[in-house]
Amino acid sequence: MLRAIYAASVRTPYPIPAACGLYYFEVKIISKGRDGYMGIGLTAHPHFKMNRLPGWDKQSYGYHGDDGNSFCSSGNGQPYGPTFTTGDIIGCGVNLVDNTCFYTKNGHHLGIAFRDLPDAFSLLAYSNPWASPLGWQLCPSRRESVCAALNSAILESMSYSWRPPLEVCIAHACELLRLMSSSSLGACAFVSVEDVLTQQQHH
Repeated sequence: MLRAIYAASVRTPYPIPAACGLYYFEVKIISKGRDGYMGIGLTAHPHFKMNRLPGWDKQSYGYHGDDGNSFCSSGNGQPYGPTFTTGDIIGCGVNLVDNTCFYTKNGHHLGIAFRDLPDAFSLLAYSNPWASPLGWQLCPSRRESVCAALNSAILESMSYSWRPPLEVCIAHACELLRLMSSSSLGACAFVSVEDVLTQQQHH
């Protein structure tokens, strides 16, 4: 008697922003299911088969939990990392500068899984790069440019125009002081953003 094995995929309708230099998302495994057959990955194919694991079909890439293999547009996997199961958190990072993809398991970097990636689709970006396990990997000399690229991509995906960080900071400070002033919170009722900036310059 044959038993049918059913598979299903979850895919975001939002692609990785084109202006994003470095993109990272994480998936927490709530349940491995009966046999632990699961994969986390990417696809650049607009008509990806949703009843297949990522990596098996053309223009798809996946890291599979049952055997730890990586799959690149083929049903033949390559040894890559450890297996993963219920409770694990798997991260996937895409470097659009050198077109590579890497994974993490519970915050530990597993190395590059795929090279020469085409445009790919995935899940979500961190608005604050330092809040992700990826932050410690950024070269200090490139942190500002990477953060700027990430934030610019996030704003673009939300249809917001880019603004210089200092301009955004001053706008936030002005709004905060306006609210505090309208609430008559002691000395704050008489403070202006120019006063705050002057004090910062003297320190």
